[in-house]
Amino acid sequence: MGATAIRLCRYDGLNAKPRLKFVSANLITTSKQVGELITQFDALKQLRGATTSCPSDDASQILALISYGDRHQVRISVALTGCSRVTNGNLSRTAANFAGRNPQGPKLVEQLRRLA
Repeated sequence: MGATAIRLCRYDGLNAKPRLKFVSANLITTSKQVGELITQFDALKQLRGATTSCPSDDASQILALISYGDRHQVRISVALTGCSRVTNGNLSRTAANFAGRNPQGPKLVEQLRRLA
């Protein structure tokens, strides 16, 4: 609650030339869109079990820097390949839809790609 803006920054992975390069950024400030993205992040399932080995992860990602009215910020990393790990450093979730249990995950990643 209380998020006021989200800056999305997209980075290419290790297979790009040059590697890990910055691709694009966008600042989301409309309260409706910010609220929808926060709700979607909160709905992601926890990353558990054997899903920690993700050989197709090439380090491409979208970073979401969420700003709050009290001036604190939270950074969320969204991996675009592999297990689609989503983490703020303390909490890890996934945007992958393992066995149909996380259908909102791929939708969120696609929306973040379009917005970034």
